[in-house]
Amino acid sequence: MLESHALYHPKPEQPWRFALYTDQGVSRGVWSSERADASLDEARQWLLARLEEMLPGAPPPLTWREESPNWWKGVPVEG
Repeated sequence: MLESHALYHPKPEQPWRFALYTDQGVSRGVWSSERADASLDEARQWLLARLEEMLPGAPPPLTWREESPNWWKGVPVEG
């Protein structure tokens, strides 16, 4: 079960990174360095596609909040 995830962009020349927090532990990954200049919206769409591949069933709707500069947290919407 997905508890939350983080999407972050450490530096403009580095690729986007993600961390998925589930009841089974944490999974981390990196988006292709060829897309280091992608926007936040593009990175979110990419991450949602990865969630569909990694987790059974459709990913839940998420709310997003910026936790610190270049670090966003996605939390499933209750209900």
